[in-house]
Amino acid sequence: MRAELNRKFPELARYLQPKCGEHRLGYCDESYKDWQACSIGRKRPHKRDLFQLFDSYRRGELAPLDEADFRIIQQEPIEPRR
Repeated sequence: MRAELNRKFPELARYLQPKCGEHRLGYCDESYKDWQACSIGRKRPHKRDLFQLFDSYRRGELAPLDEADFRIIQQEPIEPRR
């Protein structure tokens, strides 16, 4: 379908894409079950997890990350979901 639109309206076709495409959000808003089953789900957090994290931070349950935390995060390998 996108290829057919691209032939006639290439300026519009570039915006037609799956949710996880080039113009995606920074999080997944599919159902949590679908996100868990997704092969690229580990690359983007689910919105439920982000809101839980934000709520914990807002309530003062989480401290901001420091430079040592970011070094540890960068060293962690990303393993694919099974």
